[in-house]
Amino acid sequence: MLNLKSLIKRCVYGLVCGILLAVGVFFIKAICNDMGGTIKESLFVTQILICGIMGMGFVGISQILSIENLSVLSKIIIHAIVQAIFYFTLAYIAGWIPSNKSDILIMISVYIITYVVFWISYKHYWKKKIEEINLSLSNRRM
Repeated sequence: MLNLKSLIKRCVYGLVCGILLAVGVFFIKAICNDMGGTIKESLFVTQILICGIMGMGFVGISQILSIENLSVLSKIIIHAIVQAIFYFTLAYIAGWIPSNKSDILIMISVYIITYVVFWISYKHYWKKKIEEINLSLSNRRM
């Protein structure tokens, strides 16, 4: 079941992480002087807001994975689709998506590959954690 308090906490956390990530990227690019020394304030503010909203959305969307009455496969499919729609909409608004079809297909492919890699990594991580907990519990019983 979705918990509103948990959702709000996660969204605030995601907002802060998104903003910090965007500021960090701008800072690194400024140090490397890739920006030519100046940047328009409107571009900076827009990118910071979009990154904050994106962070907030990604963390908020993860609440889908905690819905108990859905199968694991359903949760993953719903999460992947909602997250993709959210990301690509904001990326389009931010101007991060190129206009030609081949680049769009590459971006979608990279999204799918990245999603699958993260999912497999988290699955492996949690499987290992569960095995550790079960081993700890079985050692207590002895």
